[in-house]
Amino acid sequence: MIYLDPDNPAILSSSAPAGWPEFIRLLRQIRDSAEELAVFLDKRGAVRDDDARPE
Repeated sequence: MIYLDPDNPAILSSSAPAGWPEFIRLLRQIRDSAEELAVFLDKRGAVRDDDARPE
């Protein structure tokens, strides 16, 4: 279950161990997507930093 309130995001796993493999896959997808987003934002920040430098 994923519960997203503006102030309280929560991801809750299944209480039954049979659901854990799917939950683990979800967590890995979130991790990988967060890494991709961080790389993208780092690259955009570097471009903006270069644009802001006076020549």
